[in-house]
Amino acid sequence: MTCLVYTSAVLFCQCTIFIILQASSGGDKLLLVLLDGLRYDLFNADMPNLKQIGIDGVKADMILPPFPTKSIPSMYTTATGLYTESHGAVNNNYYDPETGIILDYEHTCNASEWFDTGAEPIWVSANFSGLTSGTYMYPGGSVEIKGVRPNKDVANTEWRWYNLPFRKRIDDVVTWFRDDDLDLVLLYHGQLDTILHATGMESSETMDMISEIDDGLAYLLDELNEYNLLEDMNIIITSDHGHTTAGDVIRVWDCISENDVDFWIPFNGAVGYLNPKLERREEVYQQLKECHHEMNVYKKDETPDYLHYKYNERILDILLLANPPWNLVMSNTTNETSVTEHGYDFLHSEMQSIFYGYGPRFKVGYERGSFESVNIYPLMCELLGISPSPCNGSLDNVSDLLDVTPSSNPNVVCSIPLVLFLILVSLTNVNI
Repeated sequence: MTCLVYTSAVLFCQCTIFIILQASSGGDKLLLVLLDGLRYDLFNADMPNLKQIGIDGVKADMILPPFPTKSIPSMYTTATGLYTESHGAVNNNYYDPETGIILDYEHTCNASEWFDTGAEPIWVSANFSGLTSGTYMYPGGSVEIKGVRPNKDVANTEWRWYNLPFRKRIDDVVTWFRDDDLDLVLLYHGQLDTILHATGMESSETMDMISEIDDGLAYLLDELNEYNLLEDMNIIITSDHGHTTAGDVIRVWDCISENDVDFWIPFNGAVGYLNPKLERREEVYQQLKECHHEMNVYKKDETPDYLHYKYNERILDILLLANPPWNLVMSNTTNETSVTEHGYDFLHSEMQSIFYGYGPRFKVGYERGSFESVNIYPLMCELLGISPSPCNGSLDNVSDLLDVTPSSNPNVVCSIPLVLFLILVSLTNVNI
């Protein structure tokens, strides 16, 4: 088999790393649909079409997303198979403590510096392997990463977020498969998350959007079938996190002085991040520890290992993590919080997400227990017939979903040790 060589020279202990990627071995086409905010239990809504996909294919009880359970960190974990500390997109908002720059969600989605950290998303892996790819409003999917952009893309913008119906997005993606013969597409839908934040889990607006999504999934299958695309198409339907109803607030600035802090992310929610002034670091830390019994406070090097949120230079000095349903007020302009929230520890079941698979490589009528979202990337590589880039997931953890014996490719288990975490994140560049 002809091999492609991708070389990444990293100044780390005077080492040069060579990552070998095999050319495609002739896998099927793949569509990943990511539904922002759809919790593992579907909020007890009736989604007959999604449930039928699970009956005709495979379903996991729930997916454990990475920490923090926020959209950009989670979606980049799905795309790369890396924990947040390893891929470097550590927040929904690009920030740089040295310059004080903080970007909003839309501009962060389209900031190459936030994603081009050495991590390799699936569309880059596909293109390196000689396949073609497309991304539709997927964070990081419209910027250059490792010198590569997908063959087709639609950027994530605020206007498109609110004005592009799900069916329009589906029509465009089906056209890409039909007319452009793409091998891989990632399709993002985010309106449910917005409505949940604004109106809650049981509102009529939320239920209407869930119904619209479910109808859209049926429409997707109908369109793919009409153009004879289903026969060699594998489909993954997943989400980035769940939601829980928000409760009382903890006002962080009642416990510490802004004058003692050099930099913080001024948004309210489940998590808070700040850099105290160096000479006040220990005092600020102790004040925060005594602030509220429902707020966990961690120095960067004390953050629990299972969160995988310490080994990256972008992570700020102190992490504040509320217990659900509490919310932290970090803004200095508003005390408002959302009706529902996410961002909490992923071990809380309300934060966990969905996984459904359908197509020729998946079993039929198979349901299994939970697994971590880092395993989706090596699964996608297997479905495409390509070798994965080094990652924290493993096909071994999800191979039971497949109806056909996985390939014998030795690189399909792509777990990497801590030393490679550090090599990857050393590529981080936060200048903008």
